[in-house]
Amino acid sequence: MNIYVSVGTHEQPFQRLLDAVTRAIEDAGDHRYIVQYGVGEWTSTSARIERAVDYLTPSGVADALGWADILVSQASPGNVFGALDAGVWPIVLGRRYSNAEHVDDHQVRFASVLQEMGLATDAVDAESLPQKIVDAAGVDPSARRISIAEAMRSSGERRKMFREQAWGLIFGLSGPPA
Repeated sequence: MNIYVSVGTHEQPFQRLLDAVTRAIEDAGDHRYIVQYGVGEWTSTSARIERAVDYLTPSGVADALGWADILVSQASPGNVFGALDAGVWPIVLGRRYSNAEHVDDHQVRFASVLQEMGLATDAVDAESLPQKIVDAAGVDPSARRISIAEAMRSSGERRKMFREQAWGLIFGLSGPPA
């Protein structure tokens, strides 16, 4: 299984996710990883790491998603919708305000909504990440990729409706916050 890890481009580190991935590399099976670690620290030298970089260009992200079966990521719409568009299953962990990972807990709420809608796995906490990877690796990746890609590419209206529903569940709004 190929796993692309991304903390995105946010200016606050997401070391909790990176540390969980380091544990998962040893505990979640024999998988290959590409890691985008942003402003965090990445020190793993495991032979399972294909490459680890602070940031990727847009084409580098597209290449990583084209290679990946699973995305392990912060719960950001850009990462999640990009993965779904590429037919890659997202496992997300929301950045927490209390850990100085973001300005509020919107990612925690978004991760929960994604799981509720069946469009991602919410890791909920860093300790559960290795098991979430094991569980996702047990699903037939080609079947999941096909169903995700078909659902997200079916129409622009479906995508718009999903975003409105997700924002509505998160913030009680009819669309993204202003």
